[in-house]
Amino acid sequence: MCYINSTLDLSMYGWIGDSIDCLQLVMFCDADLAGDRNDAKSTTGTFMCLVGPRSFYPLSAMSKKQTSIALSTPEAEIVSATTGVSKEGIPALHLWEKLLGRESMALVLMEDNETAIRIMESGKNQTMKHMSRTQRMSTGWLHERIVEKDLAVAYCKSKDQAADILTKCCTNKLTWMANLKLIAHFRDHEIHVLQKRSPGVPAA
Repeated sequence: MCYINSTLDLSMYGWIGDSIDCLQLVMFCDADLAGDRNDAKSTTGTFMCLVGPRSFYPLSAMSKKQTSIALSTPEAEIVSATTGVSKEGIPALHLWEKLLGRESMALVLMEDNETAIRIMESGKNQTMKHMSRTQRMSTGWLHERIVEKDLAVAYCKSKDQAADILTKCCTNKLTWMANLKLIAHFRDHEIHVLQKRSPGVPAA
């Protein structure tokens, strides 16, 4: 186990308790719909980590304002997933395939919006036909990555969405502390809360 000290009585922890053949690359992607009150644009949040049954190692995180206005949460989630998977996830696969000695790996995308998951898996959505113009490339590209086995999408509950902390302001202390734990930030005396199963990642 290793940790990085911070100035707020918090440390970021990462731990590896599995053999390398049990590890997988996981990315959480989330979006805050129309979070900017000035222009109604949403915010993308991504959090990538190396995960195993007894492993959780943070690798990277990103918070970025989206460049176009999304008309629904699923649309904002598609934009977020495209940004995270294309900018961070797929490039990282090449590195971790080498480091872990794998011929091929799939990035596991953790998504808390079931409609967005259906769109990615099918490559289309009949109830939001405008997306064929606004997000056609993103939808098609994510679907292609799934078909080509570069990407596997898994549903996670919103309370377990580690990227949520990167998309919006939080004024509730309990919610803030819970979200910090999802990205492996703990006060030193709280380290006992680490469980055998990684935070926010459903058991296989």
